[in-house]
Amino acid sequence: MFDRVLFAGAAGLLCLVIFAAPAAAGCPDGQTTCSGQCVDLTSDADDCGACGHKCPRAHECRNGACRLACPDVQFVCGNICVTPTVDPRHCGGCGIACADNEYCSRGQCKPIGAADACPAGQAKCGGKCRDVQVDEAHCGACGKRCGAGEICQGGKCRANCAPAELPTKKLPSRTGIQRRR
Repeated sequence: MFDRVLFAGAAGLLCLVIFAAPAAAGCPDGQTTCSGQCVDLTSDADDCGACGHKCPRAHECRNGACRLACPDVQFVCGNICVTPTVDPRHCGGCGIACADNEYCSRGQCKPIGAADACPAGQAKCGGKCRDVQVDEAHCGACGKRCGAGEICQGGKCRANCAPAELPTKKLPSRTGIQRRR
């Protein structure tokens, strides 16, 4: 089950190294015994490609080799995880870089200010199209937030008055309007 090798180590110490046998009785086809366990050397991160060869943190074992493990929306380019649908350095694939005056949208480089950025009358704020004429969090411009009790009208923050609380102005005395007593 195990192969043992005895050798003389440093300072005259006797060393014993135990290796798992390359194949083991009782393991299913495609598996090997490592440390008394049946493992698949093509996919086991603790025994990747060989018994005892552990993949580093944030890596997985694929086809007997340790590879960087990326979230579902990403894939490996070189030694980093990238999102090719929005990454301007890897737009649509590894190493496909957008120009300085472009951004990456759905895996394609597009000119900054392209028509598909937002419909007319809206601005891209925090990655989403916002109507800056009425959005209290982006009133008139991205990030310009209206204060408490204010609403956004025409891109300007204004007091939010209920119908009974409409702001009043004194009428000039020359209006010809007389008040009843």
